[in-house]
Amino acid sequence: MPTGQTGQAPDSYDVARAAERLADRLRVLGPRWATRTLPDDALHVAAVRAGLQRLADAAAHSQGRPVRQVPDLGLYALADQLLVLTRDAAGTGEPAVLDEAAEVLAGLRERM
Repeated sequence: MPTGQTGQAPDSYDVARAAERLADRLRVLGPRWATRTLPDDALHVAAVRAGLQRLADAAAHSQGRPVRQVPDLGLYALADQLLVLTRDAAGTGEPAVLDEAAEVLAGLRERM
């Protein structure tokens, strides 16, 4: 959970657990979104992709690496991408990056 809700920065474990729970949800939603063409589904997918990019950007900035576009690997891969990018961000151990990751995950969880 982001700073402000408990007054403390989240730790790597909390962020990883939140990502695992959200990834479980995406494993159900990704295939569902792949079989439908509802406008709301497209909005959810766009939100997930934006969240993935935020995670990647936060990790890259903290490690002094250039920012790169997160590839679109399809709807079935969203959960795996979320886990990998969250682990990259959480692995930095930096409170600001952990906060950003927790904020991204909380925002996505609320959308779904």
